[in-house]
Amino acid sequence: MSRRMYSTILPGGWIMPASRMIFANEDWSYGVNGDYLRSLVDYWRTDYDWRAQEGLINLFSHYRTIIDDVPIHFIRSRARAPSRSRSSCRTAGRGPSGTSRT
Repeated sequence: MSRRMYSTILPGGWIMPASRMIFANEDWSYGVNGDYLRSLVDYWRTDYDWRAQEGLINLFSHYRTIIDDVPIHFIRSRARAPSRSRSSCRTAGRGPSGTSRT
């Protein structure tokens, strides 16, 4: 994951880490603000504890299936109380560039 964060290409064509992006989008009118996105990627790259989160996610049972030729990876967990339910769904298929997302 660290390699992906270091090779992230942000708006304006800059590759992390960049000194300053060309297109900052200060008012968020075109989507995510460039400075915010850059700081978020930097946080994920340097301070976020990916292994701790991976450990928590791996406490759940994982399942895979295919729906309409799209591979689906999901976690299913029974609710502790009858009135509550918890679930998470993440697709694992082909990304826009044709590369595999897992």
